[in-house]
Amino acid sequence: MIGRIKKLIRNDYLIVYFFDIIAKCFSAIISILIIRALTVEDYAEYTMFFSVSSLLSGVLGNGMGLAYTTYAVGMRETQEDADGYLFKELSNKLFVLYPIVSLLCYFIIGNFVKGTKITILFGVIYGMLLAMNQINTVFFQARKRYFVAGLIANIRSVILSVLLFVVINISRENSIKEIYLLYIFTICIALIISYARIYKIIKRNSSTNVRGMLFDMLRDSFWTIMYMLVVSAFSQLDVFMIEYYRTAEEVAFYGVAYKYYALVISVLPAIQVVLRVNCSNKDMLDCKVRKGKILDWIKKSWIIGGILLACGTVGAHVCFPIVNGEGYNESIYTFDILLVGAVLSYLTAPCVSIMVATKKQKVLFVLAVIALMFNFIGNNIFIPRSGIMAAAVVTVLSFFILNGGSALYLLLERSEHE
Repeated sequence: MIGRIKKLIRNDYLIVYFFDIIAKCFSAIISILIIRALTVEDYAEYTMFFSVSSLLSGVLGNGMGLAYTTYAVGMRETQEDADGYLFKELSNKLFVLYPIVSLLCYFIIGNFVKGTKITILFGVIYGMLLAMNQINTVFFQARKRYFVAGLIANIRSVILSVLLFVVINISRENSIKEIYLLYIFTICIALIISYARIYKIIKRNSSTNVRGMLFDMLRDSFWTIMYMLVVSAFSQLDVFMIEYYRTAEEVAFYGVAYKYYALVISVLPAIQVVLRVNCSNKDMLDCKVRKGKILDWIKKSWIIGGILLACGTVGAHVCFPIVNGEGYNESIYTFDILLVGAVLSYLTAPCVSIMVATKKQKVLFVLAVIALMFNFIGNNIFIPRSGIMAAAVVTVLSFFILNGGSALYLLLERSEHE
């Protein structure tokens, strides 16, 4: 039995990494195509589009997705197909809630940022659709159907890459609106495919009708959802504050650095997909097991993290001028700083998953609020003086407060018998 479990875990990681590598390759292609096709001013608008959509998808999708995964995995240990009914109930409610919240966000964001209204509108629409897609993705992940989740995500990436290449090469004047529409079109394709697959599974396997389980999930996951709301807010705060205090050119430079940082950090969701499910198992309730898992991860990953940092720093100075053109050289040093944050996040990858799985979401929420306050105050003080370099440093330190604080809490925690 133990051998089978170990084999399953290895296979899960292999499947997730396989699709993640493919996805990152296409993400890199998409990023390069857009960076080279748009002017600096248009790329600043594109950066705002992506920040708005990331903020909204984080607020609407991340917390609910994390709550669903944790609850559904535990549920399937006693009622194998009960999560199908839970998903149906959740989806029905979110179809009503998401458009209302998205509309409110459009008016709120529009009053605080200088970006054009059309960019904010497209960003809000895309963010809402991304949030819906996240809920579909976690349905497959909670059932350990990583292959299906990865396949749908990569189909979308392939279609987006091809369409972007065609549009950029055919159109003489590359319109930013065309790029927005392509993003929305391809996420709609992913949604249609995933919904068709999910409801086929639910119709075939799920006959459970347990009333009140959605309310129970929301009640049990309240602090998880609140934590993700705060994290989503401060993860995009740097871009909004650069846009408020500095020039469009600096927004574009930071956007390029952050885009490549996002490619590097995108390995974390792939790791956390498996960690999140495995950490929801009952053996993680043991304090010593948790400490052993964290220390074992750090021991195994610090060398890889060091190699990633060295290769990424050297590679950025060599490749950025070639890939992006000379116009974005100022983003290189910003990327170097953000890369340090990516390595630190990688070293503490299991901690947040373990905290959520062991019902310590309230502690996570407190850490996230501290990080948000530090981020807001730090950016307000230093961005007007030092620009995007200061924003990168503050962002790295903010995430370390959250991730490093989680690791410290778990390592210092004592069991009831100690």
